[in-house]
Amino acid sequence: MVYFRQRINNNQLLNSLMTMRNSYLFVPTVIFMFVSILPLKSQNIVSIDTFRMDLQNIMNNATTNYGMDGIEFSIIIDDSAATETFYSGLRAPGIAVDTSRPWHYAQAVAGYTNYIALRLIQDTLLSMDDSIGQYMDATAMGLDGSITVRQLIKHTSVLNEMWEPRPPSGPSACYNNIWNSNIIGCPIDLLSCFPANKTNPGTFDYNNTNLLVLQFLIDSVAGNSYETEIQNRIFNPMGMTESYLSSCDTVTINSINGIWTTASGYANNVNYLRYFSTNGGNRSLIAKSYEVANFYRELFQGKLLPPAVMDSIKEVIPGSTIPQGSYSCATSIQGNVGYNTDILQIIDNLGDTAILYGKGGFGMNGHLTLHWPEKDWTLSFAHNDRSRQLEHRNLAVDLYCYLRGIDSVSTITVGLENLTETEIALYPNPANEILNLELPFSKGNYDYKIIDLSGRIMFTKVDFRGNTIEIGDLAPGIYLLQVDSDNGLQSVKFVKE
Repeated sequence: MVYFRQRINNNQLLNSLMTMRNSYLFVPTVIFMFVSILPLKSQNIVSIDTFRMDLQNIMNNATTNYGMDGIEFSIIIDDSAATETFYSGLRAPGIAVDTSRPWHYAQAVAGYTNYIALRLIQDTLLSMDDSIGQYMDATAMGLDGSITVRQLIKHTSVLNEMWEPRPPSGPSACYNNIWNSNIIGCPIDLLSCFPANKTNPGTFDYNNTNLLVLQFLIDSVAGNSYETEIQNRIFNPMGMTESYLSSCDTVTINSINGIWTTASGYANNVNYLRYFSTNGGNRSLIAKSYEVANFYRELFQGKLLPPAVMDSIKEVIPGSTIPQGSYSCATSIQGNVGYNTDILQIIDNLGDTAILYGKGGFGMNGHLTLHWPEKDWTLSFAHNDRSRQLEHRNLAVDLYCYLRGIDSVSTITVGLENLTETEIALYPNPANEILNLELPFSKGNYDYKIIDLSGRIMFTKVDFRGNTIEIGDLAPGIYLLQVDSDNGLQSVKFVKE
């Protein structure tokens, strides 16, 4: 039996849970004193089979209703359980999405770049207020050498966007060359594409030029190439064997799941070799959804950087907020930007607010990866139509609206229907030595099990009639008490202090 880890919804457990887990819950800390028996709030526990079926249906509906021809979606809901991955649709006319091929995650690499830069700062090889001119020949690149590391990370530099055709003359020769040439290039070839500096620097303007200059800065400071730093600091230690960067590499549109849909039809037979090899979305990430999800999960679980640094990553940059309307159960959707981080705030029709962190973007594929600290769940999807930006948002909200109502996922299939309406009165909760248990509508003896959140059965008692359960030998943590009585199988969570 696998019982996936999940945040307890009961208000009386909230303070203990916040203390015991290293997650970021966007709710106030509240301490309750108990003077009476309070039954625990009902939990919505779904079976793994139902969970999988529902998510697959959401993916299928997205390909049908949103015009996303093909999708890969992964979700991690417990560190000790396998990642669930789903596929739907086509990678080319008449050809199903290939479960073995990766996707072009483009801007997802921004979070990787940001992480490497912050690690170099931690290693004292760099500081936030250093100017780029201290480490590289900015003038030769046509850049202002006084631009600081902080300005690059916060997108408040003097740089304009390099990837947009610049009116009134239209696309530059460099821009056309990058998109249309069938020869391999390297990131250094993009230097001639750098645009003129802004006339009024200092305000937020997210653009690819900032990100690419930050990557060149890493080249200069790290003692290794940017690509090597990503390999050594992220791919290797995290076991990401299906992820790589496309710099100076031979990557064809046919080698990934992307079929960039255009006004003239499918572009899966067009060779974008020079785009992939020179830049590919700023030294683009080619990856599977579950590996991208794993990186952002560890990052926003606080496993990779100190708490103070994580706070800066999650701080909204002034001027970055963009209202994104409403959809489905979300009455308000708002996009914000932190240090190369997308911050999505959703207010739903129940009045609840969810804040999710990750990265999204559009290259040869559209993609979005989000970590939900409140639930400690991480999801990532990629799809092969970059033109579907509104529908891209809608899919994210579809997933939120479904997942918000789920408290736990279990492989239990027998008696699961009884787990959502418990008649158990359990107190105190949290508890230290003794749990008092009342089954007001049960007669006779009963069996019970105590199960930890990885699914291990910690204690079993058969044919028991008492109303006190000793838990002093349990390690502090969150547990499931499962009671099998003449009133059916019931289950409730408790915290052992």
